[in-house]
Order: sequence, then structure tokens, then C-alpha cells
Amino acid sequence: MLRAKLSRIAQYLMIAFVAVGCAVVAEQKLNELWGKEEVRDRSVSQTTQGIPEYHRDIQPIFDKRCVSCHACYDGPCQLKLTSYDGVDRGASSELVYDGTRLLAIEPSRLGVDEKNTQEWRERGYFPVLNERHQQPDANLYGSLLYRMLELKKNNPLPQTKQLDSDAFDFSTARVQECPTIAEYEGFASNHPQWGMPFGLPAISDEDFDTVKRWVEAGSPVIPLKPLGEKYQKEISLWETFFNGESNKEQLFSRYAFEHLYLGNLWFEALGSDQYFKLVRSRSPSGEPIDEIASRRPFDDPGVDQFYYRLKPVRSTIVDKTHMPYMLNDGRMERWRQWFLEPSYEVTNLPGYDVKLASNPFATFKDLPTQARYKFMLEEAEFTIMGYIKGPVCRGQVALNVIEDHFWVFFVDPDIETMLYDPAGAERAVRNLRLPAEQDSNASPFSVWTEYSELQEQHLKDKLAFINSLSKEGAELTLGALWNGQKLKESESQPNQNAALTIFRHFDNATVVKGLQGPKPKTAWVISYSLLERIHYLLVAGFDVFGNLGHQLNTRLYMDFLRMEGESNFLMLLPDDAAERELLSWYDGAEEKVESYLEVLRKSEIPNNTIEYSSDNPKAELFDKLIEYMGPQVLPEVPLLPPELIARTEGMQGDIAKLKAIAGPAVAQMPELSMVRVKFNDGQQHVFSMAVNRFHKNVSSLFLEEKRLKPEGFTLTTYPGVLGSYPNVFFDVHALLFEHFVERIQSLETAEDYTSLLDDFAVRRTDPKFWDYVDWLHVWYLVNQPLKAGIIDLNRFENR
Repeated sequence: MLRAKLSRIAQYLMIAFVAVGCAVVAEQKLNELWGKEEVRDRSVSQTTQGIPEYHRDIQPIFDKRCVSCHACYDGPCQLKLTSYDGVDRGASSELVYDGTRLLAIEPSRLGVDEKNTQEWRERGYFPVLNERHQQPDANLYGSLLYRMLELKKNNPLPQTKQLDSDAFDFSTARVQECPTIAEYEGFASNHPQWGMPFGLPAISDEDFDTVKRWVEAGSPVIPLKPLGEKYQKEISLWETFFNGESNKEQLFSRYAFEHLYLGNLWFEALGSDQYFKLVRSRSPSGEPIDEIASRRPFDDPGVDQFYYRLKPVRSTIVDKTHMPYMLNDGRMERWRQWFLEPSYEVTNLPGYDVKLASNPFATFKDLPTQARYKFMLEEAEFTIMGYIKGPVCRGQVALNVIEDHFWVFFVDPDIETMLYDPAGAERAVRNLRLPAEQDSNASPFSVWTEYSELQEQHLKDKLAFINSLSKEGAELTLGALWNGQKLKESESQPNQNAALTIFRHFDNATVVKGLQGPKPKTAWVISYSLLERIHYLLVAGFDVFGNLGHQLNTRLYMDFLRMEGESNFLMLLPDDAAERELLSWYDGAEEKVESYLEVLRKSEIPNNTIEYSSDNPKAELFDKLIEYMGPQVLPEVPLLPPELIARTEGMQGDIAKLKAIAGPAVAQMPELSMVRVKFNDGQQHVFSMAVNRFHKNVSSLFLEEKRLKPEGFTLTTYPGVLGSYPNVFFDVHALLFEHFVERIQSLETAEDYTSLLDDFAVRRTDPKFWDYVDWLHVWYLVNQPLKAGIIDLNRFENR
């Protein structure tokens, strides 16, 4: 056995040596033919007639066919095709999402961490465009991008329903192969079917010809023009606001930046066609932005004077990272009223030492607690979305800390007894230290031994605070929860951020407004201190480039925050019902979790005055909460437009049956499906289906599949596009909708599901695949314009 293993290792080493040797020879040959590689300036003032130009002709093709996989950190080989800068930077074999690395790596954020392509070359990024002598044959032969497209054109997908799983690995954990142009011939010989788009139909002949002519001509690009005067006026207004000189203004601006830095900001007065990032710059307003590249938003800027600037987003918007946030006069005025007009002093500005800066309760102790909470609460979906769409969003280890489907409510910011802020006591502030204080290289062995004790003390302090404000102990009613009523006097409409739903898929997640889907297993009630810690643990304090210890500590600490949110919800139930629920949620939990739960069970909770009359208090509580929020916070949105449903007899009943499907039949379905329904008159509409898996508990990192209970699975149907990573597309005519629902109801085996796909799915090998994707993106932009972005196809199944 050992001899055979050593033999295989020797074979692999021999193949590797041969591959390296061939690449060296190929590199020498390319150098002899067209010279050595050097970064090229491809900018032109105009293009010759008939020559494609990047922004006008090429980026739209990439948006249609390439960006669905090549965007953000998880783009294969870090090739980011959402902008010209990404194409020019090229690719790298270094993994960003790597849960095993022992040491943190240098950040590689496009447009941030290096200032130009030459600096990326020095970091090891290799070109996908020809960087040797610029002549037509060299430009084509020396362009990895073109040759990958050509490889697919010459080797189209097999005309089969499913692709050979031995030839195509679509798992997100697959081994990357990132050949340079010198290694391309060997790659193409070994993997002739791996042309681009990988595992999907080729781009059209017309688009291929356009890209070919562009590459052949040297890949010209006309630099984008600066934004017009209407944008400059708004930019100047807001940059002036964010760069006030007083200590109070500076501290508020720091708070705003550390909460908004991931957002795509837009001006209500000008519409959402143009987005901006709030950044820290060495240069003041009116000068070119010189962005400070820090790992985290609370890291030391490294300069005595810096400025908050609004940096235009000049790249394609992709759904998985798109977090829109509106700026208007009303928002600026509210922030003035909450933070700048109240009478308080900021004597000294806090520094950037990591132990201070990673703890928002210490850094921002001088800002009014209620103001901080309202800042996050007003756009609570955005605040939570930072966890969902921020850098932590990719990875099963980061997300198996939460349930697949749960509802979220918030403490009312005007209820003093619940608005606990530890900033009043130095010891209480220390109890809320977060793992980010250990920076990006951390030991994975300290969380439960150190932070659990701090968390236990925090819970005791919080309950003591709540009960101290009333001699008889605080009374707990539904009124302690925010139901969307005014955060400011001028508000007339309730805020729909008061109730949210979170969906957790295997290695990604989704958050939306409203209470979506069937009544969930669990729910959270989030207070100020909990919401702030969620942000600083999973967004501001999380480093996607950090080591195993940092990422593991973040995940383990989130156990505390999840249990705190759940225990806040359980306070609303009668004691015996709360006990039963807590035990059922942690069936088979690890011993260390059990010891922590014991602290929750022994906590002296406030007096619960909510009256119950049924033998199912949790379901009754959910009904009470739905009524308490009211239809303006929870508007009823039909799955499909009523005027379309009315044209098909019985369709409303079929929709009700679909929503009620649960148990093992649901377990056969993929996590996230998108369903296009077509009607006789040609109209088409889309809705999404999300599978909500049921876990015995989510308190362990490992063996997740062993903790699933298929009999508890449920299905959520959502009007429109839900989530960024669909697993399957269904195409269903309204006349067959009843049959479609019946087929899902009767699913028992994997073969049943395959048969469902045969009849209704648009598989990745389907010639109509791109037509469906194009239609979906147009529908999304028209019907959900503010949220819309290019969806991701990295998790599209091959079944």
C-alpha cells in the first residue's frame, strides 16, 4: 500500500515537472516570437471605424456571459470582469476564500490595494490580454481571454442533459487551474471542454466575433469621462457634511463610515443609475481620490489628516455584493438631529489601537446610544445585509452558525428599559470585546475559554440594567418591540425594516423585508448592543483575507450572538414554553454549548405580561407579532400578479398547495430555484422557491448533514428574485402549473427530482439557457430595480 502511494506521488511530481518544463519552453517561444511581456497602456481617445471599444461593445458581452461567475473575491482565478481594470489586472492562482490557511494574506481588492496594473504584476497577477508586441496575430495568440473563448467555440458542450461529473467539477471547493498564456496549450490539451464560459453554452457567434476583433486590435479602451456637474454638486454637499471639523462631527462621520463603507450609496434626487462608495482618502474634496487601503474600516489610516470621499462605482453591479443605500436631504437632516444637535461633548477623539477600535462601545461611547441604534435600525435590512453580502457571505463554516430560515424583530429604540448600552461602565465595555481585537492572525483556541465568560457577564449586566429601572422588575409586552413606527417626528408611514426574514443556504444567505415563508423554527429579537456586535463581528471586524484562527473565532463567537437573539425572543413566551423551545432548538448540542445555555435558563428575565390562550404559544406569538406589525409593515404581496392568476382556473389553489409543501418531498429540491411562469398571451412572471432545512441544532461546526431532519423541511415561495445564487431554473406554462405543483408534492427520490427537471427545467446544457438568463436579468431590473444586479451562476447545479 505504501509503495503504491509513493508511486502515485512520484507520478504526480513527474507530471508537475513536465508541465513546468513545457511552460518554460512555451514562455521562451513566445518571447522569441513577440518579445517579453510588459504592461501596455491601451487607452485611446477614439477608435477606428469598425473596431470595437471596451465600454460600448465589450463590457455588455461580459455582463451577459462572464460576470455571472467572474466577479468579487470568488471569481475563478480572481479574474474580475466587471470593469476594464479587472480585465487589465488579469488573474491569480491565489485563493481568497481559503479556510485552511495558517497565516493571513495580503488583501487583493481591485482598485484599492494596488494603484495600477504594474503593481498587480509585481504581486504575481498574470495578464489575460496580450502584453507582448502589439500586432494582430500576437494579440490573438497571446490573449488568454480570447483563447479560452475560442476553446469553447471549438469544443461546444455535449448535447446531453447532464455533464459528466468526472469531467466537470462545479463545486465551489474544486481545485483551481489557472494557466498563464505560456501554460495554455497544456491546459487545452488536458481539458478541451473547459473553455469559457465554463460548463455553460458558448457565447454567440456575433459576440465571439466582436471580442475577437477587439482583442485583435489591441483591446482598446476609451477612458470613462468624469461624472457630470449634477453629480459633482451632490458629491460636494455630502463630502462637506462628512468632513465637519468639530470633534462631534468627526466622531459621527467615523461612525457613519464604519457602517456604510460596503454600501452602494445613491442620491435620491438623481436616481440609482450611479452608485458611490464612502472611502477614506488622503486627498480632500475637489482633488483625485487617493484611497487609504486598510484591511478594516476601523484600522489606523496611517496619516494625520484624511478625508471622507464619495468614490464613483464604475463597474457592473452584481447581486451578491449589491447593498443600495439612499442619500437625501431628509436623511442628512435626521443625522443632524440625532448626532449633531443634541447637547453633549466629545472632549477627545478615540484612537485606532485595535483593541479600542474593534470595540464600538468604547470607540463611540460619547455618541448618543439611541442615535446609534436608530442609525442602524432605520435601514435594518441594509445593516443585516452587511453580514449576508459582505465578505463573510461565502463559506459554509461562516454560515452554519445560523438556522436556514428565521424571522428577526427589533427592540423599540424609545423603550429605555431595553436600550442597554454598556458604554457607561468600563468593565461592561470590556465584556463586549470582539475577536477582531486579535487582528487577522489569531489562535483558534481562545473563544470558548475566554469570550464565553465575557458574554455571560454581559447578559447578567444587561438583565440587571433592565430590572433596575423598575422596583418590581421591568414588564415585558409586545410594545417593547419596534413595529416600524416613527424614528423621527416627520415620518408618516411605518418603516418596513421592522420585520425581516433571513434565509441561510449551504454557503451563502439572503435577507429580505417582511416575514416570509411559513412560521419558522426560531426567531431573534435584536437589541442595540446585539445589532452593533453583529456588525462589528461579521462585517467591519471580519477579514476575508485572515487566517484560519480569525475566521474560526468569528464563527464561534457568532454562537453567542445567535443564542442571545434567540433568548431575547424566548423572553416573550411563557417560562415553560420558552424552556421547551430552548431544549428543542439545541437537541444534542455539545457540552460547552449546554453549559452556556444553562446561564440563559437561570437568567432572571423581566415580567412577561403577554397573555396566551392556546397550547402552542410560539405559533400564537407569531400571530400576535404579525398583527402587531400590521399590514403597512407586512403588506401582502401575491406570488404572481392577481390579474394573471385570474386567467387560469384553479391557479390560486395550486399556489396555496405549493406554499404548504413540507417534509421529505422538499428535501429532494435544491436550496434555491427560480420559476418562470408563462401565460397564453405571452406575459411572463418569475417567483423563487427556497428550501428551509431543519437542523437538530446549529451549535457545531462539523457533520452538518448528520444533524438534518428532512421531516422538518419547509418551502418558502417568494414573489420575484430571491437570493444571488440560483441552483436551478424552471420554465412552467400556466396551464401546466397544477401538474408542476403535484410533481413537487410527490417527490420521494433523486430520480423523481431528475424527472421533474426533464419536464420543467432549463439545464446548463440547454440551448435556451442564455435566453432564460437574459430574460431574467431584464425582468429583475424592471420589477426590482433598486435591488437588481447580475446573479451568480457558480452554484448552478448539474443534475
